[in-house]
Amino acid sequence: MQDQVDVLPIDIAIWVPFVSAILGGVLSLVGALWATNLNSRIAKAEKLEMEKRAGAVAAYEVMFKMLNAYNSVSSLKEHIDGMFEEADKEENSDLEPWAKVKVLVTAEDEVKSISPADTMFLLSSKNAGLINEVHLVQSRMANILASSRTYNDLRNDFQLFFESQSTTAKAGDGTNAIAEFQGNDSAIAQLRVGQLNNLLGQIMHFLEADIPRAWQALNDFKTAAKKEYGDDFPEVKLELAQK
Repeated sequence: MQDQVDVLPIDIAIWVPFVSAILGGVLSLVGALWATNLNSRIAKAEKLEMEKRAGAVAAYEVMFKMLNAYNSVSSLKEHIDGMFEEADKEENSDLEPWAKVKVLVTAEDEVKSISPADTMFLLSSKNAGLINEVHLVQSRMANILASSRTYNDLRNDFQLFFESQSTTAKAGDGTNAIAEFQGNDSAIAQLRVGQLNNLLGQIMHFLEADIPRAWQALNDFKTAAKKEYGDDFPEVKLELAQK
């Protein structure tokens, strides 16, 4: 009996610190794991927030490029319409279209390209069709302005050709001029006039069709971006350029 009593305190003296050490280690490990997990979640949340803000900035840049393209082609249409109206006021409505529409002053504007990566967020909102529309409309706006630059080049060339016929040309009323071409010069003049009128007709046709389409795509994109990014996407008031 005495031996058993003497051994028991020794066992307790060894076991209790051992258990305490294990418990302390476990608690420390649990605390470290919890802290690591918390930090990981915070870092992940911060990363997602940064990605969201970056996406909102990219989406705003896309909208800004679309808005610039829309304003450029709208200004071009107003410019062309204005020259037709001016010709009518001056009682020159019988002139051919190329004679009414002189150099297109907005033709130097360029349409900025849009990166496909900046519109990929539309896939998550099941707006794949809008992705195609955004890029298609932007391409059509670029084609219109490129066509207007071609018109300017052709018209300037024809103007030089016209002026080269100074021996058979005479000044008309106002800023108009009348020239009489003969032989091969007449055939060249008719060909160039036909090119100018056809190209101008195409430009006017596409302006009429694509400006409303660009406006719709612009507003649809703005709505989708606002839904995706919330307050991270700036609130912008869009105004219709054409009546």
